[in-house]
Amino acid sequence: AAAAAGLAAYLLDDAERRGVDTLQCCVRGLTDADCGALAGLLAGPVALRLARLCTLDFGCNQIGCSGAAALAPLLGLAPLLKTLRLDSNCIGCRGASALAEAIAAHSAGALDSLLLGWNRIGDAGVSELADALGRGGAPRLRELSLEANGLGD
Repeated sequence: AAAAAGLAAYLLDDAERRGVDTLQCCVRGLTDADCGALAGLLAGPVALRLARLCTLDFGCNQIGCSGAAALAPLLGLAPLLKTLRLDSNCIGCRGASALAEAIAAHSAGALDSLLLGWNRIGDAGVSELADALGRGGAPRLRELSLEANGLGD
């Protein structure tokens, strides 16, 4: 988890130096514990820098439900966030529920792309996401990727 926090700090520094608005954490082998450490760092001392990010990319890792739940509150700290990529992880219904709660609570106003394909969300998780979106969460959402999530089985 300490390595993940160090990685996040490095990536934020690098993005800031290059003037990039993306936190690229894909294909890093991140786990739920890493996400807890990352979320703590991102919500704490570097929150002002997080506010400038437009893309959070956590695709192709080993993030499960508790990792998604740890990352969900970041939606409220990144008002310019347009893309949240969590595809190709191990997120199940509980993780989708946490994301749905964050989307509904913070309206995720700028979010236009939510990539959750290739997880384990299932029908119940998709239902919770649909409910949050139906209540006005993420009003600008144009892309919602949910393929390969065990839907309709």
